[in-house]
Amino acid sequence: MSIASEKIVGYNFFMTRQNFFDYTNAHKEFEFVFNGKTYNMTYGKENDGTEYIKFGLLYEEKKYKSASELLAHAKIDQYHFRDILEEL
Repeated sequence: MSIASEKIVGYNFFMTRQNFFDYTNAHKEFEFVFNGKTYNMTYGKENDGTEYIKFGLLYEEKKYKSASELLAHAKIDQYHFRDILEEL
């Protein structure tokens, strides 16, 4: 199955790269379902004040130092999240 066909079946929201950066700049949390699995993005702060983004499967999120790091490394199933985002 191609990534395009999985996008059509799996997304219950549409997000562009610009939407993603708008969400992260505003620290807006979101949740979505892809191929029957729930993913989310939340934000937090370490004890030293360093902020981070948590992204991934619900309750199994990984921490990222920035939106750029998240786009460089985050995966959904076998796909990079950056490849799943809608282009403008």
